Amino acid sequence: MFDAILHPFAWAISYVWVWIHDLLVLLGMSSGSGMAWVLSIVLLTILVRIAIIPLFLKQIRSSRAMQAIQPEMRKIQEKYKGSRQKMMEETQALQRKHKVSPFASCLPMLVQMPVLFGMYRAIIAVSSISAGTYTYRGDSTDHLGPLTESVSTEIVNSTVFGVPLSHTLRDSWGQPAIVAVFVAAIVLMVVLQFASMRLSFSRNMPDMGDNP
Repeated sequence: MFDAILHPFAWAISYVWVWIHDLLVLLGMSSGSGMAWVLSIVLLTILVRIAIIPLFLKQIRSSRAMQAIQPEMRKIQEKYKGSRQKMMEETQALQRKHKVSPFASCLPMLVQMPVLFGMYRAIIAVSSISAGTYTYRGDSTDHLGPLTESVSTEIVNSTVFGVPLSHTLRDSWGQPAIVAVFVAAIVLMVVLQFASMRLSFSRNMPDMGDNP
């Protein structure tokens, strides 16, 4: 079931990925294994993140709206703490008045997940496709969209700082130079993600005074 949901997203993203690579080759980069495939992954990630920016902003706005009515919600909770039903009715009325919903901030995140997981699935699939072990819903297949065995072999043989794209951290134990590349990439990713979230919330969340 989960595989069937993600497959169309992975299929569509695989076409975008190959189109980006072909464009880079058209602009003068070498075909086959090499930097064009590495750069295409970077550009694919950027394009996917740009595509889901509207959903991310909607999530932030919903969270901001919910935070803005928190003082009034606390008053309702204090006023009707002896009657849970009345508290819920007043809370729902307040949310309708301000056109906010506690689920509105969760929905954009749920919509993003198939896109992000689809991208991850397309990138991970190339190793099994190149090895001839890729399956979909239990059946063996030799491609995912345009990611055929030959194309996937080009991708897995491409390297970043000498590390093949098909390598995982587990494959690299005992090779300090390769492990260092993985660790540096992970640290950079965490720092950028933290900075992005901090910047987004500092600019979009209202001032709550002394309320943590």
